[in-house]
Amino acid sequence: MKKTASILLALIVITSSLSACKNKEKNSKIETVTVAELTRDIEFLKNNINAYKNLAANDEMVILIPEIESVYTFITELSEKKDFNTKYTQFCQLFEALHGDYKMNEDYIFYTGGYSDSYTEFTDYPIVKDNFEKLSSGDENCNGMFYDETWYRDMTDWTSPVSLGVGQTMEYDTVTFNKGKAVYLGGKINGIYPCLDYYSPYDSFGCIGTYPPDSTEAFKLSDKEISICDAVAFYENYINSLPYPSELPIQMKVQEVDVLTIPENGYGYAFTVSQEYCGLAFDYSRNESYTPYKGYEYYDSILLTGFMIESDAVDIGSALYDTQITEKTEIGVVPVETAIEKVSTELSDYVEFEVNSIELVYSRMPERTSEGYFDIETPSSSVAPAWKLTLYNSNDRLYYYCYVDAADCENFRYYTTDGK
Repeated sequence: MKKTASILLALIVITSSLSACKNKEKNSKIETVTVAELTRDIEFLKNNINAYKNLAANDEMVILIPEIESVYTFITELSEKKDFNTKYTQFCQLFEALHGDYKMNEDYIFYTGGYSDSYTEFTDYPIVKDNFEKLSSGDENCNGMFYDETWYRDMTDWTSPVSLGVGQTMEYDTVTFNKGKAVYLGGKINGIYPCLDYYSPYDSFGCIGTYPPDSTEAFKLSDKEISICDAVAFYENYINSLPYPSELPIQMKVQEVDVLTIPENGYGYAFTVSQEYCGLAFDYSRNESYTPYKGYEYYDSILLTGFMIESDAVDIGSALYDTQITEKTEIGVVPVETAIEKVSTELSDYVEFEVNSIELVYSRMPERTSEGYFDIETPSSSVAPAWKLTLYNSNDRLYYYCYVDAADCENFRYYTTDGK
C-alpha cells in the first residue's frame, strides 16, 4: 500500500463495564486438549454460558472452530529483502496478470521512499521513471509502488482507469488493486469519480445482508446469478493464484460476505478477508474504528477486502503476501468452557453481556523496539492461537471483542466497537 504510516497506540483506562481485578491465582498446570477433541456442541456451550451471572448466550450464537488436527505458535517474517529491480519486475508482472492488455502509463507509477512512525497525508509522490537510475542503484529507497491514473486528478470524465499498489506493511507485502467497474457503476461523488485507491463499494451501494462464506443463497450480479459460496470459491482461487510471490505458506480466506445492491445492475458481493494457516484463520476486524483496552493495543487485527460485481471476475481485491513461517511449534489448547469461565471472571458482575460468537483464531503481535515502536528494520510478529468471544453490552450499546491465549487461558485483552 502506498500510504506509509503506523498507528500511534496509547493505553486507555479500563471502563467501568469491566471489573478492576478479579483474576484468580494461575493454576500450576492447566488442562489442554487437541483441537479435534474440543466440543462443538452449541447447546452444551449455551448452557455453560447461561450458568454465569454476567453472560447470556444469543439464540443465534455461532461456534467457529475448524475441523483441524493441530494448531501452532510461530513467527511471521518477510521472505527476503528485494532490490528495486526485482520489485519493479514483480510489480509489472502482477499488473499484467491483473489487468491483461491494459497499457501501463509510466507517468502514473509512483513510489514511496520509506516507512514513517507518524501518520501524514501525502498528495505528492515521486514518479518511478523520474528516479529510475537512483532507485536501481540503491541511492533512492523504495518501500512500495503504486499505479493509479485517478490519483489526485479531477475525474469528471470516465477513462476506464485501473490501479495497483504493492508495499511493505510490517512483515508482509500488501497488494491492493481496483479494476474500476464498481467505481463507474457507483457514479460520481460531488461531481467527480472517486480515486480508485481509496474507493470502497460501501460508499456507493447499500448492504442488504451479511452471510457466512458457505451460504448457498444466490443473487444476480451484473451478468448472471451465482451463489455466495461459489463466488467465495472463485475469489479465493483468484487471489491465491496471483503470481506474487511464487509460494504462499499463508492463504487468503473469506470470513464474511456482505451483499450490496447496485441499482439497475443487480447485486455485488463484498468480502471480508483474513489470512489462514493450516486451516485456522487469523484474527480479523470488520471495523477500522475501535478502542483497545487492557493490552489489546499490542495486537493487530487483519482487515482485507474484496468485491465482485460479475460472476467470473474480481473487481477489487487486497492481500498480504511474501511472508515466511519460522519457529513453528505445535501446541494444545484449553477447552472452550475454560475460556468462557476466564472471560466471565474478567467482566463486571453488574452487566449481562450477550455472547454472539466464540471463535478459535490466530492472534498476531507485531514485534516492537525497546522504545515501544514497531520494529521496521527487521519486522516480524509472534502468532499464537486465541479464544475470541464477541459480546454485546446493551447498556453502552457496544460490542466487546474479548480474547485469552488458547495455550493457557491467560493474557485477557479486549477492544470495543459500536458495530460488528
